[in-house]
Amino acid sequence: MRMAGPDVVLFIVGALLFGGALTAIIVTQGPGAFTGTAGSPSGLYSVTWTTASGTPKSLQVSDFTGGSVKGSVNGTNVDKVTVSVTCSDPASAAVPFAISVNVDGPNNLKGKGSGNCGDKIEVVVKVQDVPGPTSASGSTPEAAASSLPANPNATAGVGDWTITFSGSRGPTGALPVPAPGPSGTISLVAETFSPKLDPVAK
Repeated sequence: MRMAGPDVVLFIVGALLFGGALTAIIVTQGPGAFTGTAGSPSGLYSVTWTTASGTPKSLQVSDFTGGSVKGSVNGTNVDKVTVSVTCSDPASAAVPFAISVNVDGPNNLKGKGSGNCGDKIEVVVKVQDVPGPTSASGSTPEAAASSLPANPNATAGVGDWTITFSGSRGPTGALPVPAPGPSGTISLVAETFSPKLDPVAK
């Protein structure tokens, strides 16, 4: 079962696209805390980890010929960031429009992807691994959770992210066909992880 992770709010502050188009993205994720049941007869809890993704908010992009968006990730325990491009191009059946995407995050986090307009174009940037199962002791779930070791990479992925894209109509290496670039949407979402505590019987 997927449970809510720590709050993550991503603000894409704006984008300057070729032709003057402007787009922005706001991504939110619900409140997060460790989950589990109250009380353990043995004072011991098994700890597993659940992941949760925010719901991306996307805006229309009028022209994928070229541009970039900039945003920030704020929160802790981010395990991956996913950038998705959805493109609509009525002319693609005749002459496909090829799109390339580059994603640059903090701490030298990078990813790239490509595809034709109409294809699924998705770039997943791995930030860190989700921890493996462990155990914790305490008189309450809260006390047990507080005894877990601090994650040294808790803020990995936090900071500015830049998504740059470009596109052209026609096969690779050919002269671009003089036609308007297609429209579509671009979205950004972070996935986070949080501990789930279950009591261990005596």
